[in-house]
Amino acid sequence: MSMAVIKNPRANKADTILAAARYLFLKNGYVETTMDAVAAKAGMTKQTVYSYYENKEALFTQIITEFCNRKPPAKGKPLPQNAPFGDLLEAVGLSVLDLITTEEVLATTRLVIAEADRYPKLAKMYYESGTQRLVQMLAEFLDAQNRAGKTRIPNTQSAASYFLAMLKGQYYLRMILKIKPSPSESLKTAHVKDTVRVFMQLYVNGTPLKTESIL
Repeated sequence: MSMAVIKNPRANKADTILAAARYLFLKNGYVETTMDAVAAKAGMTKQTVYSYYENKEALFTQIITEFCNRKPPAKGKPLPQNAPFGDLLEAVGLSVLDLITTEEVLATTRLVIAEADRYPKLAKMYYESGTQRLVQMLAEFLDAQNRAGKTRIPNTQSAASYFLAMLKGQYYLRMILKIKPSPSESLKTAHVKDTVRVFMQLYVNGTPLKTESIL
């Protein structure tokens, strides 16, 4: 049986090759994916694939780089900047959770973990451009809330780190481990609301908790 070819008339050859490699890496894993298979999936000769990417590692690196450059999607109708802090944090939390629990991102994370011993530099890059980047984005959001006078969080980097850890919780772990059934949308929303309530209790209501540890 012949392998179905990736078809996208608007994509250039490099993008088509990447799409084919991404599909095969996520379906078969790094070891089982060959340049021959990528060429077949892309509907090109192996020589053409090599003219764009010198080897399988270069393909893998580019795919991970592209994932790391993704931004959390907007969740629902944008809230005005003067909205209550809790509402804004809830919207941010839902957007972040939506990003890290898409099947493609989860599959990529599993792939990076599986290849961490073989490619520690890629694993480090994925962590720094993924988790650490999300923490930095959350910290910048909290800094803006401090400046607006809505919060008085002493160490926004540390608070952002704890918020992301709470946000993932068992919800994310169940999905990364493929434990069925997957959490429903209503459970996800309830989980984010609970996370925001706990965060508010620790860092906003009353005397803000002073934490120092960061990822």
